[in-house]
Amino acid sequence: MKNNRRNIRRIYRIRILLVTIIIFFYTSYLSISDGFVIPDDKYIRAIRLEKFIDRFNKEKMDRVLIVQSTIEGGYVESELYTTGKNIKLNIDNSGDTYSNQLKQSITCKNMKREVMNTSITYILDQCENLSIDERVHVISLGIK
Repeated sequence: MKNNRRNIRRIYRIRILLVTIIIFFYTSYLSISDGFVIPDDKYIRAIRLEKFIDRFNKEKMDRVLIVQSTIEGGYVESELYTTGKNIKLNIDNSGDTYSNQLKQSITCKNMKREVMNTSITYILDQCENLSIDERVHVISLGIK
């Protein structure tokens, strides 16, 4: 009888441990993919940008900061912000010592994705102060 109770307790402890581990890894993944700063993982970037486009199409607010590394070891910050009506792209080159060190901002009315072979490219169009044909490249993700 005592052995039965001990075995049942062990089984419950193992179940609780497994559930805790699963919850920990699941919430860690969600916090990365739902986060404001997108880590340098192409799959998580694609998931987060798709969520951004979806929220924009539903006219909800959202904000994403993409930090891209340069060949020389610097970085460029690109912030996408939407109120549901327009998308604003802020680009900060101050982390790249070989760039012009400028901060640029542009507001657009639409964001599209182009998929070619193993690459996904996110593009803004219908932007202020640009012609109708001009588009603004946000990021390309070469997913293999």
